[in-house]
Amino acid sequence: MTRVRIIGAGLAGSEAAWQCARRGVSVELCEMRPVRSTPAHQTPDFAELVCSNSLKSDSPNTAPWLLKEEMRRAGSLLLELARASAVPAGHALAVDRTAFAAKVTEAISREPLIQIRREEVTSIAMNKVYLAARYDKGTADYINCPMSKEEYDRFYDALIAAESVEQRDWENLNYFEGCLPIEEIARRGRDTLRFGPMKPVGLRDPRTGKPPHAVVQLRQENLRADSYNLVGFQNHLKYADQARVLRLIPGLESARFLRFGQIHRNTYINGPSLLRDTLQMKHHPQVLFAGQICGVEGYVESIATGLMAGLHAGALASGTDPVPPPRASAFGSLMHYVTQGDARNFQPANITFDLLLPLPRKVRDRQERHRLQCAAALRDFDAWMEKLRAVPA
Repeated sequence: MTRVRIIGAGLAGSEAAWQCARRGVSVELCEMRPVRSTPAHQTPDFAELVCSNSLKSDSPNTAPWLLKEEMRRAGSLLLELARASAVPAGHALAVDRTAFAAKVTEAISREPLIQIRREEVTSIAMNKVYLAARYDKGTADYINCPMSKEEYDRFYDALIAAESVEQRDWENLNYFEGCLPIEEIARRGRDTLRFGPMKPVGLRDPRTGKPPHAVVQLRQENLRADSYNLVGFQNHLKYADQARVLRLIPGLESARFLRFGQIHRNTYINGPSLLRDTLQMKHHPQVLFAGQICGVEGYVESIATGLMAGLHAGALASGTDPVPPPRASAFGSLMHYVTQGDARNFQPANITFDLLLPLPRKVRDRQERHRLQCAAALRDFDAWMEKLRAVPA
């Protein structure tokens, strides 16, 4: 049987390696850290999260929930370890990033069919804040820093005046629209932050009984609850200006910042031009792409494509043809976008209901519509998994 070589032990690479191994396929997993690190990484561990620690909503019949449910049914290792490393995050699944990466590294390292090669392959003060979850969904695990109009205006003016990091020669700062730096959002208008990461809707201040003018949310970063991250506050400001501006947030005046924000580049291929619906290259079918490089955005989506690439690589190594997931499923919808989207204007995407197939009849109630879409997706996905299990290894 052919050995599968996987380059990069990030979220997708780790999941892909595991999926191959659990099907009896030998894997060579190459990870350049710690031989060569990056500005975004801080440890040599696999699947290190370098941005948010959230794996999105766990509310039933949402698009992220549907994708994770399909991943659970498909035996995702990283999803299982994410739940084992979970920290309180209301209705979302968030993880202790250090514990999560350590668990992934341990699980991958002890798998006898996975050979690891460590080398580069070149060819808060609490009197001003309150605990609450938006719309009281889930448990009240978020620390909320409310702002009055005057406080927001002062913060906004300081943010707009802050100095950004100089663009390097190799950088083309073409930001992903779904993950804009806060200063870029702010430049679009004084109230844009209040309709984005500082949206106060659904977060009543218990002192007034009303939503504040704006709010900054903090999410628990680790199980010890001694560090928190600012939700949706990615930025490209110089460190000194970050400290100065962020201390204008009520409750953070004396905060100690363990890690400042930074922008890291996402490199991705034009999937619709290059990939089959099985993530194989059209002209080199023994090569598969997964993770952000194939054109998905987000932790869960990266793990999902790694799982799918692992399934398909395992099939190829066993001498069988890969079978793409059903179009109606979250997996199939994500693969369809990555491989069948508009090649002229291709941009990375998260899993959303917009990617799923519409229902055969119009359903006006959004919650009922999403429930029916999830039911249809899981029905087709389960049938597809049964067919895969029936294929002899």
